[in-house]
Amino acid sequence: MITGDVKRAPPHLGEDAESISQRALRSHVLVGRYYRVPTLLVVCWVLSMLGSKAQTILPIEEQVDYRDSEEGIPETITYIKDVNGLLEKYVGTWKGTYQGKTYEFIVDKVTEDVYGTLFDLLQIRYKITDSSGAIAADNTWDTTGDSAIKGAYLAKTKTYYVLDYYGFEGRCGENGYVLIEVFGANNDQMKLFLEVQGERAHDCTETAEQVLPTESITLTKQ
Repeated sequence: MITGDVKRAPPHLGEDAESISQRALRSHVLVGRYYRVPTLLVVCWVLSMLGSKAQTILPIEEQVDYRDSEEGIPETITYIKDVNGLLEKYVGTWKGTYQGKTYEFIVDKVTEDVYGTLFDLLQIRYKITDSSGAIAADNTWDTTGDSAIKGAYLAKTKTYYVLDYYGFEGRCGENGYVLIEVFGANNDQMKLFLEVQGERAHDCTETAEQVLPTESITLTKQ
């Protein structure tokens, strides 16, 4: 919200102090006599403004147009919404194997409040097991989504979706972007890979091993 000092309008040019006082007194009398009418009008105006603000929607497929602009998302936007159901095909449980490990990804569609703007996005929880059945990573238990991979935006082509990734060792390089793309006649196949960003905190002496696949793997919807 943009804030600033409230500036009062100056008196009409050419008015002397007496005429200003008389006009003020007349206004006071009129407001006192008819206060119910303007109060009702003000209330109606406020409600109409709140109603219009609540309906200021930006379809998620248009979000990318503002992502890299200097202005960013307009302040008038209150809901970045999946108006056309473009995220639905990603929702579900997906499984696949890569380099001897089994990957299970649970993709949910949620609505979150991001700095005062509602945002329809995807979040991914995952479980990774090795060939012996030992668990390498698991956050499927986290129903709050706090440790999930969080959705960022739908690509301009609408063919893939990008999520922000911050792993269990995120401070030491286990971070980046996860890209997913659904395909197949029944939208029952999905490609997924991690684009490593690898940022590290200054106190990390070693770079963490990546647990997500850094090459594209194919998953099947369960």
